[in-house]
Amino acid sequence: MARTEEKEWEKVSNGVVNKYIYIYGAVFIHLIVAVLRCLYVIFGPLRLQGDEAQYWAWTTHIDWSYYSKPPLATYLNYLSQWMFGHSELGVRINAIICGMLIGWITYLFAYKVYNSHLKAFWASMLVLVMPFYNEVSFFFSTDSILILLWLLASYFLWMACESDKIYEWVAVGICIGIGALGKYSMLFFILTMFLYLLYGDREKLKHPGPYIAVLLGLILFAPVVFWNIEHDYAGLHHLSFLSGLHNSEHIITWKIINVIIYVTGQLLIISPLFAVMYYKIVRNSRHNQEGINGKLSRFFLIPIVFISLIFIFLSIARKHASNINWTMYIYVGLPILLAGYIVDKRKQITAVILSGITILLIMTSLTIPLWRNENIRSVFPARADPLKKLCGWDEMALAVDSVYKASPVPQKTIIISDQYMLVSELMFYLYPADNIFYLRDKSRMCEFDFWDDIRKYENKGFDAIYVHYTDLYKKHLPCRQPPVKITSAFKNEVFSAGKIIYYRAEPICRLDIYRMTDFKTFPPFSASGY
Repeated sequence: MARTEEKEWEKVSNGVVNKYIYIYGAVFIHLIVAVLRCLYVIFGPLRLQGDEAQYWAWTTHIDWSYYSKPPLATYLNYLSQWMFGHSELGVRINAIICGMLIGWITYLFAYKVYNSHLKAFWASMLVLVMPFYNEVSFFFSTDSILILLWLLASYFLWMACESDKIYEWVAVGICIGIGALGKYSMLFFILTMFLYLLYGDREKLKHPGPYIAVLLGLILFAPVVFWNIEHDYAGLHHLSFLSGLHNSEHIITWKIINVIIYVTGQLLIISPLFAVMYYKIVRNSRHNQEGINGKLSRFFLIPIVFISLIFIFLSIARKHASNINWTMYIYVGLPILLAGYIVDKRKQITAVILSGITILLIMTSLTIPLWRNENIRSVFPARADPLKKLCGWDEMALAVDSVYKASPVPQKTIIISDQYMLVSELMFYLYPADNIFYLRDKSRMCEFDFWDDIRKYENKGFDAIYVHYTDLYKKHLPCRQPPVKITSAFKNEVFSAGKIIYYRAEPICRLDIYRMTDFKTFPPFSASGY
């Protein structure tokens, strides 16, 4: 009898030990990954991408919302700069923290679903091999916020469906509201929530919980609505323009190509190495409607199918395919589904091999800016490298700064450009300069159009430095002349400097800088779209 009790105690104690190994292991691994990302941001070669710089630039004009996005990313940038100082890490720390939280919440979610620390640990680790996760946990964008809040809302929705406690529905509503303050796409959660309840748990539709969640979410989102009303529904017009439905007349071949591009992109961001497992998960969900696996599959697959169909339609309607990042948030449940399949079917060794290959590919991609060997460049040239857009901005800022400091009277000189991404990058890399402005020529509207700061310099004898960059891709084009609408606001203009920006030993961009004297006033510009 004593021997039996001893064996039982040994089994329990081993279970407790394994439990804490999995919990602390997941916490520690995601913490280490976060630290490594911070070190790469500090010492690595990648500068801020255009959207990162743009959302940071908006911190100079805190508002209830912004032209193309709700305000939360800008608020977080304002807070992180106050905490960490003005630096690239001060921006990207938001993405890194979001990524760490996603890993931890995935563990908690998987444990609540499976009641298994082993499956929870696997789910948390599989997050690290998802390409879409690695993007949003390194580059800070509205998708970083959206994926975190979509996952958290899904967790509380699952809990609410299990217990139907009001405070859990309130938590769902808070997540919807905060997520929508990060990106409009969070509002899709309301539709997918009701689709799931309609298809899998209709009894909950008779309870007040779902409606409380929606009402609370919309109340939190209300400031964005009021901002749009006050600004002639600029955000709504932008979304309509971005959808491409205004320009949907193109040949059938383009429509087919767009769908192929979109579907291929979706497979790439969820790691195509696991494609066979994804297929088997979907197949099993069709044959196993009952039980936890069937319910969980419905819970995560309904948003994937519903929202994917919407963006496939947009890919058919638009001139270009839907951007692959537009639907990253619908895949937050894939690591949890994969973990259940891998452990149940004893596919751990296969999963370790596939995960190792994926991590190796991800880590290799971080070294691409160092690939300067001529043989490598002949196979994978800089012009085909998407990372080229994240290099050279600091060099451009230095070139502009040198011309600015050489001005006859720098205190009476402003810096202008008709490229809003360039303005955003210059604002960041020339910080704390507050004399950098965007002047629209023929491009679509952007947030800078709502700011009138430059008007205070009109007719006061100010000079300007006009800056423009042109993608070269090995073609040394002549310098770009400033638009007539801009030059007409000055007495004269003189070409001052040109600089070629190199990436992986190849010319990728030309920066043209002009001096302009005696700033008068700018005529009103008309936008080519929203």
